[in-house]
Amino acid sequence: MAVSFLGTGPGPGLAEHAPMPNPRVLPPRNLLLLLALLSACVEIPPFDDPAPGANEDAGTLQDAGTVVQQGPRLRTTAPADGSTRVPIDSALGFTFSKPVQPSTLQVSFSPPATPGALVWAEDHTQVTFQTQSPLAEDTTYTVTVQGTDPAGNALEGVNSVSFTTAGPQPDTTPPSVLSTTPSSGAIGLERKPTIKVTFSEPMSRAATEAAVSFTTPAGFTPGEFSWNATSTEVSFSPTSEFAYGVSVAWRISNSARDTAGNALSTETSMNFRAIRLNTAIIDFEPETSGSLGAPSYFLQTHYYNVAWVGDDSGANIDRLFLGFQLDKLPDNLTRVVSSRLKWPVSMIIGDPLSKFGPLLLEPVDVGDVIELSFSGPNPSTVADYHAVALAPAVVVSLSDKPLRGDFDVTTWTTQDWGNRNLRNKRTQYRLRFETPNNGDPVKDQIYSDSYDNPILATLWVTYEYP
Repeated sequence: MAVSFLGTGPGPGLAEHAPMPNPRVLPPRNLLLLLALLSACVEIPPFDDPAPGANEDAGTLQDAGTVVQQGPRLRTTAPADGSTRVPIDSALGFTFSKPVQPSTLQVSFSPPATPGALVWAEDHTQVTFQTQSPLAEDTTYTVTVQGTDPAGNALEGVNSVSFTTAGPQPDTTPPSVLSTTPSSGAIGLERKPTIKVTFSEPMSRAATEAAVSFTTPAGFTPGEFSWNATSTEVSFSPTSEFAYGVSVAWRISNSARDTAGNALSTETSMNFRAIRLNTAIIDFEPETSGSLGAPSYFLQTHYYNVAWVGDDSGANIDRLFLGFQLDKLPDNLTRVVSSRLKWPVSMIIGDPLSKFGPLLLEPVDVGDVIELSFSGPNPSTVADYHAVALAPAVVVSLSDKPLRGDFDVTTWTTQDWGNRNLRNKRTQYRLRFETPNNGDPVKDQIYSDSYDNPILATLWVTYEYP
């Protein structure tokens, strides 16, 4: 089997597209409004392809084969770490990566303060509260949380946040950018992403919005801006989609100002790369492709020489199987955009479309191989012929010029890719007629010959990847 790739930008791999061997053999038969909470960011080196990552909520497999469960992690805080000019009567909020057992959560302040009632939401992954009395003015506080999940796994990683309250004196401290989402150097972003910026203190909305711009590529501007209630976090998107794989740079100039009129301490410039697009052209897999007829179930070889769907001049009613290996698709693809099954046809013999009704296409699972069957039906071959369809069949038709089938199988390929561990990275299809009959000795077939079409069928899979 040969695979080739076409796309915008370098794909995960390239190989020559070459025809299959063409030996001449016998024909086969075959709760509350929370303060806006900012997601924590992790810096990524600019535009490096991502290494496979583990789900932070999943267990870690040890060498001895024992799975050790991980505890929850603190994902976001409000106010954000490093915030200044925080009102002394602010509500505080924390978001965790997984549910926390409420009875185990402990909140401590340095310098001391007493938290009020804890209010939980989102299946005990979010908590908000206020202190029983206002915080001291112009004071830096560190708030630490400790607790476990319902299974007893303790909170892991950084579990504290520091911020400075507003004081009675006029604000002369320049604001700063605490974090951005996505982080600079992020890759694989959607083509019209939402960008979030968290500032150290409340900002002048008009001045800050005017300071935001996209520097590359040219021609893009921010659309509508969205702010949280305290004017410390702003979100925006471009007015239109970026091209696939394009590198994007944006900035906030120091003309951005806080509500007291202090200019941003430093201009902030960030960049990311949009999701990429590629198309893989995958040749059919001989071991799971070809014609198979009943009631003989005779299958002598997996080599493709001729193949058809319909009936022969004898007693057999033939179905055509078309299988493809998906192991050349990258594991980090994020979405199958489209998948088309292309089947070149040599000729139509007789009148199968009139005699047998509509031509039907359906997804099946015949495993790693359609078993050969020589002297007497092989039960495995019989089972493959009668394999239960994985979804209802759809009526398909052939184009005239050139004579071929070109079928949209995006939904089925996407499902098989989602179940690739169970399907051994295969997607397989079967063509048959709705009401086959064999009441006459005339051959009625849709027929493919390796002389005219060296490749029985190809699968064109277009996908997005980081």
